[in-house]
Amino acid sequence: MTQDSKVLAATPNIHLTAICACAIQLGISDRLASKGIRPDWVMGCSLGDLARSVYSGLVEFSNVVAVQLQLFESFRHLGSDYKGINLGLRCPVHYPFSVSDFEWFEEQGILPSKMAPRFLQMSVNSTQFEKLKAQAKKNNWSIRRAEFDVLLHANRLEPLSNQAILGLQGAKVNEPTIKIYSSILNKPLYHLNEIVDEAKQILWKPLQWHSAILSLQHDFGVHEFVNVGPCKSLSALQRQISPSCRASEAFELV
Repeated sequence: MTQDSKVLAATPNIHLTAICACAIQLGISDRLASKGIRPDWVMGCSLGDLARSVYSGLVEFSNVVAVQLQLFESFRHLGSDYKGINLGLRCPVHYPFSVSDFEWFEEQGILPSKMAPRFLQMSVNSTQFEKLKAQAKKNNWSIRRAEFDVLLHANRLEPLSNQAILGLQGAKVNEPTIKIYSSILNKPLYHLNEIVDEAKQILWKPLQWHSAILSLQHDFGVHEFVNVGPCKSLSALQRQISPSCRASEAFELV
C-alpha cells in the first residue's frame, strides 16, 4: 500500500494517476466486501470521488477512463495558463488557521481545500506561490509540494466545468445503491440531479473535508471511518479532526 501511494505520487500525469488510484481503491473495496465489510456511506477526497462513483453503482469503471481521457485532451490543448503548483500547507500545532488567514488567501485569489484544522491543500500559480512562501515564512507554515503541474480545485477551472461529464455521454448513469456524501459540497447526495450538479463543480470547487467528516459524525451518526488508500494521509487527518471516531486503514481489516 505504501509503495503504491509513492508510485502514484511520483506520476506526473494526473489523469493516469486518477485511473490507477480508482482501480486500486475498487479492488480494496471489493476485498473488504468479500470479508463482509460494507459501508453505510461512501465519500471521496478529490480523485477518490471516481471510485466512489463506481462502487456506489452510478457508473462503470470504463466511464471513469472515458472521463479522464476527455479531461486529458482538454488540458493538453489549454497551454500554460492551466499549469499550477499543488501543495499542502500545515500550520503549527497550537496555531490553527485563522479567519484572517483565510481572508489573506481570498485576497490572493487562492481557494484552499480545508482538510483539517491545521492542514490545507491548494493549487496556485507561480506568482501566488511566491507570495505564499513569504506568508508561510512569516507564520511558520510548512509547505509540501506535489508532483502534479496542472491546476486542481482552482477557480480558473470553472469554465471547464462541463468537461468533467463529457466523457459520460451515452453512458448509463444509475441511482446510487449506497449513500453518498460529497466532500466538495459538504452534503449528502441522494438523487442523480444532485450528483450531476456536483460533477459540474468537482474540477474547481475546493474540498470541505474537515466539515464533511464532522457532519457525518454529528448529523448522521457515523463514528467509524475506513480509508481504502492507497495512502494513509486521510486517516491521519481523521484523527486530527475527530479523535473520538475510529479511523482504520483497509489493509488492517483484510
